[in-house]
Amino acid sequence: MDPPPYDDGDRERDSAGDVLQPVILVLAGHFIHSESVNSAPLYELSRGVSSLSHTDQSATFLRLEHNVKTSQDGNPRIVRRDRHIFELKHPPSVISTSKYSYFLQSVSKQTLGNIGLKKSHVSRRGFKAMHISRSGGEDSVLFEIKQKNKKYEWLDFNERMVAVEDGADEQYRLVVTAALQQETLDALVAMWCLRIWHDSAEEKEEPLRWNDVKRIFGVAAQEFAGLGTKAKT
Repeated sequence: MDPPPYDDGDRERDSAGDVLQPVILVLAGHFIHSESVNSAPLYELSRGVSSLSHTDQSATFLRLEHNVKTSQDGNPRIVRRDRHIFELKHPPSVISTSKYSYFLQSVSKQTLGNIGLKKSHVSRRGFKAMHISRSGGEDSVLFEIKQKNKKYEWLDFNERMVAVEDGADEQYRLVVTAALQQETLDALVAMWCLRIWHDSAEEKEEPLRWNDVKRIFGVAAQEFAGLGTKAKT
């Protein structure tokens, strides 16, 4: 699965190699920010992933960059740049070309690429974040997500714990425990959101209604009925 064309904004400063220190991240509605008081949001989603279901198909994931620039009067000012880096995807299985039911589609050169969410065969409630090969080769494990004491622990490909989820106070928190490069942190946070979407959809799973089917496929009901009529002729 090849990534889509990248936007021209990636011609600006490449921040993917920056190393970021451990941080506690909080998901609040559409925004993700550090737990620090009055902190500016670091990421933004087009939809609240904690309320999405199986009938939803995508959500946009932005990294919000805050840079200090000097105004014409010589005073510093903070300029925010919204960088679109991923699309969170959950296409209907009958039309999907991916082997992953949930995956990240990269839309920026400043990412690790496309990443799929795979259920672990060892742990019933565990997952693996799989780096999808662009060459068609075998996908590789980027993160392993293990549930321990009702919390998800995130391990990198070297089995080093890099983050743990904390749901205290009924808030979604991701405690990043290791220094990570920007592109790795971006992938970690986006996959965290994808895992929340997965579990949210599983908890509210119910049979598809006819209106849901029509919405997913974007086809009118009479067109489906017409298929059966043509088959008899």
